[in-house]
Amino acid sequence: MLLDTLTILLASLLFLASPGPSGATPVKECRDNNTASTGRERLSLNLGWRFSRYTSSPDSLSYNTLKPSWEAVDLPHDWAIKGPFNAPGISGGMGRLPSNGIGWYRRKISFSAEDTTRNLFLDIEGAMLYAAVWLNGNLVGGWPYGYASWRLDLTPYAKSGDNILAIRVENAVENSRWYPGAGIYRDVWLVKANAVHVGQFGTYVTTPSISSSSATVNIVVDVENKGDSSQQAEVETKIYAYDAGSKKATGDAVATIASAKVTVASNTKQSMNGSSTIPNSKLWGPPPSQSPNQYVAITTISIGGSIVDSYETPFGIRTIKYDPTKGLIVNGEKMPVKGACNHHDLGSIGAAFHTRAAERQQQMLQEMGGGNVLRTSHNPPAPGFLDIADRLGMMVMDELFDAWAQEKRTNDYRLIWSDWHEADVRAFLRRDRQIGKELVSIAHKEDPTRQVTTAMNDAGAGGDLAGAVDIPGLNYQGEGWGSSWPSSLGAFQSKFPNKMLWSSESASTVSTRGTYFFPVGKDKTASVYDSGGADGSRHLVSAYELYGPAWASPPDKVFEQRERFPCNAGEFVWTGWDYIGEPTARPTGSNTVRLSQLVYSNNLRAQRGLRPVSINWPDRFINRTEEL
Repeated sequence: MLLDTLTILLASLLFLASPGPSGATPVKECRDNNTASTGRERLSLNLGWRFSRYTSSPDSLSYNTLKPSWEAVDLPHDWAIKGPFNAPGISGGMGRLPSNGIGWYRRKISFSAEDTTRNLFLDIEGAMLYAAVWLNGNLVGGWPYGYASWRLDLTPYAKSGDNILAIRVENAVENSRWYPGAGIYRDVWLVKANAVHVGQFGTYVTTPSISSSSATVNIVVDVENKGDSSQQAEVETKIYAYDAGSKKATGDAVATIASAKVTVASNTKQSMNGSSTIPNSKLWGPPPSQSPNQYVAITTISIGGSIVDSYETPFGIRTIKYDPTKGLIVNGEKMPVKGACNHHDLGSIGAAFHTRAAERQQQMLQEMGGGNVLRTSHNPPAPGFLDIADRLGMMVMDELFDAWAQEKRTNDYRLIWSDWHEADVRAFLRRDRQIGKELVSIAHKEDPTRQVTTAMNDAGAGGDLAGAVDIPGLNYQGEGWGSSWPSSLGAFQSKFPNKMLWSSESASTVSTRGTYFFPVGKDKTASVYDSGGADGSRHLVSAYELYGPAWASPPDKVFEQRERFPCNAGEFVWTGWDYIGEPTARPTGSNTVRLSQLVYSNNLRAQRGLRPVSINWPDRFINRTEEL
């Protein structure tokens, strides 16, 4: 949600979780294949942890012992969600839950003698915040950004028998504008691989040519050699239809990328390129008019005729165009963007990722108004979130940062911006494949197939940032900021006639479900001040979808701009689901679905055949020329 500080957010555009962009592109990064017989094992480390939280640093703790007195927990884990509420020093914006402090996680891992001859990697999909890892008392490494997915090499520190893995995270007060959660809140994996293997996120699939009868598939494979001597390896990839529900290949191979030999020196990596054609290919696209068909590329590495590694890369095939007059076009079909912004918490579950809860959110947004795009405000989502989007046919604006070098909160990302922004951008793009000129340049080098967009508050059409990115995104300016500012779409359309635009954040009206005050007041900022539309002492606002912060506009006003300006591909309403924290106090919400998972009336604005509150109220009726 927009605040009184400048918010400029950059996201890699429409990362169709598995599928990817323009005229012929992408696919997401792959997932490791858990197959011991083919040289690689990927094992969950989510169970059996001991946890303790401190409000000051317990530096005297030993790093290589278990603490039986600590709380037994499983991952994903958010220590803050259980309260107590109204925690000292935690603002309402951060949810008033005790996310601050230092959290220690420890568990035992047993390795066989054979395991210690292999490469052992720890993959952490998200740990909030400033994570550091020890194995048997040895500092292995860490990562400061809480939304990043990252890998550490445990091999030098592992021993046969029992090993003690210790992970420390630290959250300061005022590190976020919303509820961030706390702890290791996403999945953790142990990967066992042979010396020669596919690197982390080590495949990149594109579809540069798509016709009605076939699709050309290109794949780049990074082959790593962690051994002590040079190795000659043979790399082959076969492509199958993919059942996203079971996460398995089905049937016979539909295409094969011919095997090729490569020599990889010790402690280096080599990239291999190959291509093939899938006949009668099935496209990935958003329902209901299209189907989210997927394929999987299974890459094997062999040495001396024996398979030493196997790696799976799910992907989709589709074309996407960003037209300055028609908007978004997917597989030749004009696709009005019916988007929603969403924070990463899951209500009463907190920030801990839960597959079914995240799936239900996406399903409800699709069912209510034909929602087809989610913006992950304002950070990279869990990998499992993107897997769900692939399977359901939901497009995703995959976002990276909330803060850059400018302060928004005392302890926010700006503190590590200068040292970590490039590492975080590259890690983000390599995981999701899916900004200033420097960030856009990094994004295009990592993935030249996808567009880069921004979500800009009060930035003019003449600003440098709008010109630097592929698709300018307007926060609240698309429909006109509040009641006093006109729409900025006309100015941006004139300045950038060859660029598609969209309302990257819009609406943000607030209401309390089932609450109606009379008479109806005219003060739009009733969510802040007492008026005919609100009770400020109880934080209640009439559910007429009229009221909101100074920058907000009713949803039907937002939808109107899609018809007035052909350059406007659509909008991302704030937000799809209620969330914990930020300025709008509970029980009032600015969203389509409440934390209790009941819907607000404003979701009806997006549903076919349903009109605003009164059709004889001129300011609340739109003569629509197309289905919303």
